[in-house]
Amino acid sequence: MAHMVDFAGVWKGHERIINLLDPNKFETFVLYWDNQDEHTDMSRLEIAKRELPSTMFIPYSRSLEKKQPAWTPVSTNFSERFKGMFDIIHYVRSGYPEWPFTERLAPLQIETNIFADLDETPYLDKSMAVCNYIADRRGKIDAVVYPPMRPAITEGSNFREELGLNKDTVVFGKIGRPDSSLFTPIALDAFNQLYKSGRHDIAYLSFAPCEKAKQYVKDNDIQKVYFLPPSSHTEDVDKFYRTLDVFAHYRLDGECQSTAIAEAMMYGLPCISHPSHAFNGQGETIGGGGFIAATPEEYCQRLRELLDPEVRRVIGGRAYKRAMNNYEETLVGKQLEALYLKWHTEVE
Repeated sequence: MAHMVDFAGVWKGHERIINLLDPNKFETFVLYWDNQDEHTDMSRLEIAKRELPSTMFIPYSRSLEKKQPAWTPVSTNFSERFKGMFDIIHYVRSGYPEWPFTERLAPLQIETNIFADLDETPYLDKSMAVCNYIADRRGKIDAVVYPPMRPAITEGSNFREELGLNKDTVVFGKIGRPDSSLFTPIALDAFNQLYKSGRHDIAYLSFAPCEKAKQYVKDNDIQKVYFLPPSSHTEDVDKFYRTLDVFAHYRLDGECQSTAIAEAMMYGLPCISHPSHAFNGQGETIGGGGFIAATPEEYCQRLRELLDPEVRRVIGGRAYKRAMNNYEETLVGKQLEALYLKWHTEVE
């Protein structure tokens, strides 16, 4: 197994694989880049190291500078350290020809393909797409494996009391990364429309907001929007989901497969998103567990419908059922084990 442990969704799912594989069949290691730049959140790595045997984690070095072909680091000890050490190397990546699959490192080399690019070099043996949407875009795929989602922790505190929100306030919200390039105002505009229509018993909670979102709320005087700082701690993430009634998603370039939406569905939360000019895997993730709204007005109407607790119960039930049937980690773990064993037998 190989990739850094990070805050981003698909990598968090990859991290879960460590806990899912039968230790009687697999000896698993995490290979991580030990000299990352100052913008990388390494706290997930430290958390994972506390939760798992330290011998599972092996650092390697690489330069920040890269060269072509295949985005190869100018210098790295990756091959020197790991070539021939493993039976299987599994890497999360975009999908285009990319280091480290520029040479034969192990008998079986697998990618989790996020963005549907197509690597046809002889050093990639198997490609797993994160969803059917990406599999269809890539065109040639060996398996579709959704990122595994851990069980919801439904017991515990939430943010309502510290934010001054009572139990009857309907809380919408999203979780993401504090990257302003991903901001689009559709969900905040829809929320603002609903508030201005006289529904003041609502709130919007943004976990890990970007500066552009904060400024947009300020410039447009949008009321009842609350911001929570980024955190890699699962306790904070669970507390956030326990606060919500509806997951109201936005992202300018859309989603390949949204881990955040899938996590919310594990909590039985109805989900809303919107179409994008780039990726539209969010529709597959949600399925019947929510809605895709094309305009702020349609988005607002969906928010309004979900003010009804019975509608939330029904749609949330569909979301939970879809999550348990597709994303639940035990199910995904068994799927991965079967693929690893089958593919490894084929290359023996």
